Amino acid sequence: MMEYLQKFINPIIQKIKEVIFMEKNIGQLDKVIRTIIAIVLIGLGYFYSFWWLYLIAVITAITIATGFCLPYKWLGINTLRKAKKKR
Repeated sequence: MMEYLQKFINPIIQKIKEVIFMEKNIGQLDKVIRTIIAIVLIGLGYFYSFWWLYLIAVITAITIATGFCLPYKWLGINTLRKAKKKR
């Protein structure tokens, strides 16, 4: 009975850990591009009075601040360069 519960609960716990401990996958150039896009979206949202452009800009800002993009994780994309270890 206990083994059955562990087989059922372990994948759920693993998914929760993946969400809580998000591994950064956005590099510096990607952040710069996203920042420019967010600024343009805010300007367009103000100029054309489209509230949904603000929403997209906020989501973009959150990905910039956290350094994590969920669709990138789903697609296996990582634009973050790993720091080279000094010997």
